Amino acid sequence: MLRLSKSVVICLITCIAVFSDEAFCGEELGAATRLVRILDSLHTLHAEFSHEAAPSEIQTGEIWLKKPGLFRVETGAPMSQTIVSDGVSMWTHDRDLEQVIISPLNNRVEEMPILLFSGEPEAIAQNYTIEFFESEQIQHFLLTPLDNTNLITKLVLSFQDKQPVSISVENAMQERTTIKLSNVGELVDLTGQLFTLQVPEFADVIDDRPG
Repeated sequence: MLRLSKSVVICLITCIAVFSDEAFCGEELGAATRLVRILDSLHTLHAEFSHEAAPSEIQTGEIWLKKPGLFRVETGAPMSQTIVSDGVSMWTHDRDLEQVIISPLNNRVEEMPILLFSGEPEAIAQNYTIEFFESEQIQHFLLTPLDNTNLITKLVLSFQDKQPVSISVENAMQERTTIKLSNVGELVDLTGQLFTLQVPEFADVIDDRPG
C-alpha cells in the first residue's frame, strides 16, 4: 500500500503556512515581499485537506501548525498516519503497519521546505525564485528552488479571496500532486498534547535520531 509521501506532507504544510488575512494587500509589492509579509504574520494554523492518492482514491486529513517548527498531520484511510513534530524531532506513526519512526527534524531547507515557513521568512528569497500571477480570480505564487538538486522542482500556491485553495507540487520526474485545502483558520484551544505523539504500546518503534 502506498504511504503518504513526505514531500506531499511538507508541501501541504508550506501551503497552509502562507495563509494570512494580509495576503495581497498591496498591489505594488513584489512577489517575494508579499510572501515574506504573509509569513511574518503567521503564528498558528489549522486546515482540512484532500488529494488524489491513487486513481479513484481520495486521501483526506487535517493539519495543525504553530511556530516555530511545530506541526501535526492526521490522515485516515487509505493511508492512515499521524505525523508530529515538536520542533526538534519528527514522529511518523503508520497505523496500518503498527510502526512509529522517529527522526530528527531535518535542518536542510532543500529537503524540508517547511523550515522556510516555520522559521525566518526572509530565507525564502535565498532559496527560491518567486513569481506571482492571476487567472480567473485565483492568485498564484510559483516557487522554483534555486538548488536544482532539490527533490521538489516547483510549488504553486493558489489563493482565492485571500484564502489558500490548493497547492500543486511537481518533482524531478515531472509527477504532479494537487492538494486542496478547506476550512483554513487559526488554531484555538491549544493543548500540550497536540504536538506530541503517544506511542502505542505494541507499536514497532524505529528511532533514527543520532546518539
